[in-house]
Amino acid sequence: MSWLFLLSLVLYVSCQQFGSLPPRPDTGIRLFLGEENVTIANFSMIAAGLFHDSDIDEPGSVGGSPDGQNDGLWCQSSLNQNMIGTWYYPNGTTVPLGSGSPLFANNTATGQVGLLRNGGIGNIQGLYRCVIPNEEGINQTLYVAAYRNNDFIRNDELPMINGSSPSFQLLSLVDADPPVFSLSFNVTNRSPTIVTCSVDNGNQFNVSDNDLIRTVTPVNNDVQVQVSVIFRMRVSGLYKCFVTTDRITTTPLVSTNMATRDITVTGSASNLVYSRNSLMSVTLDWSPSAVISATPQYHVFVNNSNGIIMNDNTTNTELSLSLCPDDEYNIRLVATGEDLPSGIITVTVPQVVSIDVQGPVMMPLSSSFSLSCTLTLAAEVIVTLIDMFWANSNLNHFNSTTDEDIFLDTLEPTMISVNDNVVYTLTLNFSSLQASQVGEYVCGALLNDSSNTVSVTSNYSVSVQVPPPSVSIVADPPTGPIYESTSYVLTCTATVNTTIVDTPVTASVVWTDPSGNVIPTNEARRQVIPPTGNSLVSMLLFLPIDTGLNNDGGTYTCQMIINSSNSLIASSQPTATTHNVTVESLPPMTVKFSSVGSFEVGQILTITCTITTVERLVVKPMITLFKMNDTDMEMLSNLNRPYSITTDDTGSVTNYTLILDPVRFEDAGMYTCMAEFNVTGFNNTNDPSTATYDSQEASDVFTLIVDFPPVLVTISKEHDDTLYAGTPFFIKCDIMLDPLVTIPVTVTNQWTRDGTNVPMGSSDATITEGLNMINTLHYNATLMFYSLDNANDTGMYTCNVEVTAPNSYIYLRNTSASANISITVYAPTIIPLDDNNDNILAIVIPIVVVFIVVVVFVVLLVIAHKIRSHNSTSPSATNEEFDMKKQFGADDPGSAKGGDNDTGSGGWSGGS
Repeated sequence: MSWLFLLSLVLYVSCQQFGSLPPRPDTGIRLFLGEENVTIANFSMIAAGLFHDSDIDEPGSVGGSPDGQNDGLWCQSSLNQNMIGTWYYPNGTTVPLGSGSPLFANNTATGQVGLLRNGGIGNIQGLYRCVIPNEEGINQTLYVAAYRNNDFIRNDELPMINGSSPSFQLLSLVDADPPVFSLSFNVTNRSPTIVTCSVDNGNQFNVSDNDLIRTVTPVNNDVQVQVSVIFRMRVSGLYKCFVTTDRITTTPLVSTNMATRDITVTGSASNLVYSRNSLMSVTLDWSPSAVISATPQYHVFVNNSNGIIMNDNTTNTELSLSLCPDDEYNIRLVATGEDLPSGIITVTVPQVVSIDVQGPVMMPLSSSFSLSCTLTLAAEVIVTLIDMFWANSNLNHFNSTTDEDIFLDTLEPTMISVNDNVVYTLTLNFSSLQASQVGEYVCGALLNDSSNTVSVTSNYSVSVQVPPPSVSIVADPPTGPIYESTSYVLTCTATVNTTIVDTPVTASVVWTDPSGNVIPTNEARRQVIPPTGNSLVSMLLFLPIDTGLNNDGGTYTCQMIINSSNSLIASSQPTATTHNVTVESLPPMTVKFSSVGSFEVGQILTITCTITTVERLVVKPMITLFKMNDTDMEMLSNLNRPYSITTDDTGSVTNYTLILDPVRFEDAGMYTCMAEFNVTGFNNTNDPSTATYDSQEASDVFTLIVDFPPVLVTISKEHDDTLYAGTPFFIKCDIMLDPLVTIPVTVTNQWTRDGTNVPMGSSDATITEGLNMINTLHYNATLMFYSLDNANDTGMYTCNVEVTAPNSYIYLRNTSASANISITVYAPTIIPLDDNNDNILAIVIPIVVVFIVVVVFVVLLVIAHKIRSHNSTSPSATNEEFDMKKQFGADDPGSAKGGDNDTGSGGWSGGS
């Protein structure tokens, strides 16, 4: 709603601006008339033309000359609160807020509510009321009489006082000095702004608002105000009061009649005296009052050192009282009968018996001292001393003069005369004060005045002080360096001599820092834990300790005071001790990988990341462990492998352990362990007075390279017979992968002779067959010779195998293997020719047969090659090829004899 009010400040009403709000009072409440820029008194009278709903003119009704301030009637309070205060019409109904005609109220501003007018008020003129809270929030009421202009200026309408004799009421007690009373009368027709009074036609005085009570009551469509004037005096005479209505900007209206009343004061009694009849009986006598018209009533008020102990009333001039002889009494006498009580006369009844004990204020344990009891009897009393004694708090009398712990000087008191008084003395001695002797001791006497036996006593407290405690400070941690950003505790312990502390004790503590400042118990970063209950231990907690912003290094002081629950055991003197604290900078955090186990597939491997910080660090490092493989990153929790997180007892060592059971190919990769922490003060605040700043991060990398299971490579020859140039021959290489290989791999091979690659599909007689996959774990490759050449084909042949995995398995090793074999090719045997044709045929026929076999073999090989090009992975093609070779006389490669089939680097050693 406040925005509507702000908006209204710039709106025009009747071509006029609303104007600014008037200033509020610093204290209290008030009525402020905006047009005249003045504070007006309660119950003042104003004309309708003096308040408006906008800024009309300057003070003095200078029309058409706005001064910038709203010209409403404002009821104001120093209470800084919005939307307070309510205006009421003369008939008691509420003036509406925000809008209305001819009047409306505005309470959108802070601490004030305005009565604003936009029309004539002829039908609703009269006494308006504003209710608004003061600065204490208590509602107060202010009144203003608002009339239309013609009625306002009428000088013949005056305030009227109904009745000539106001009512009288005594407001104070009869022994008040001066008395407080009131005179009350009713005022009609106009509001009583000012009340003026006089006594016996003496000086007139305006009654202050503090001494005026004005109560408004509607009567016959008019307003009647009951005025109660409060007087504080004891004066007889004729009291007169009249009222004035303060008309703002014009002459006031004064009542023509007055409220008058004669007030009489009761005459005072005189010659107040006392007489003591016995130890307990006192009689008062006085002369009667000079009463004007009534029988006086006498009021007696008796006070001792503790206040009023009794009061009594009588119409006689004598009164008997029972008063103890060992106390002094102040007696006041007041007479009543007329309007006001008389003046006060007094008499003092002195103490006639006194008993007093003298001794030390406080004694240490095991000390010796005496308590002296003195009984004094005034000369005006005649008494007999029956007995005088010392007793403990249980009223057990001491009756020994022997050298015990507590004993009397004499069994009977010593008597002397001092200034007409009789003085008796009895002394109690303590030989060695013990804790059990602390307490109340009573010195008493029994007196007899032939009428009564009176007992008088005096108590004395024997007290001791708790001896100074032994105070020590223990640090946690007790030894070693103290690092910033860690928690640190100083424990202060007090030890008390148990010979005195036989009752529960408590301790109070004061901690001061190296600068001498007291450390409060409510500080955030440095917390003081005070002793509680019967504990004599206090702690100073640093959360955390700092060497930077706060610089906590230096000497700390713990001061202890021991308090006893026994009022007779006084608190100890303060005892303090100190402890020096040296704070060091925080060392770096370390992150370290370690592993236990095998890096082979199928085995068990444990990888541990150890994060080490200082002990008692106030924050826990944030730890991240992830694995990188090629471009992929996986968090520890996403690896679907068991892991554990453990912390040692000190909280400074944290182990992130990943268990690979078994190791799989996909476990290969680069593992990164990162740790970081940031200390930003207690409870994560950035308050410079409490914060300390430390930030660290560290990391380590562990690369897991998995050993590829061994690749089994075997090599074999077509046969073990002697090899001759010009004959066909092949070498076969078998490749077996371990069954643990469960990932897709690519197997390649390369034949070499004496370290030199054997080309694939060369144009000479050496031909290399491509790799043949029997199944996912079994491959073979064949090296064919068409035909052998004794000059070029002799040598060491090696089958080199390489197994490769996809890029996601880059951290693998031992993925290659090889096997070799040696062959020796001999020149063909030449058989010499003779004239015998049979010899010629013996040579030609085998050659022809061999030639035919070779041609047929080549044809079959071409056919098999074409078939394999369509289904290179079919193991049946290779078997068919070998069957065909058998049909043409070729031996089965698997049936070779001799020891040259071994894998490795061994070659053939067969003969010719």
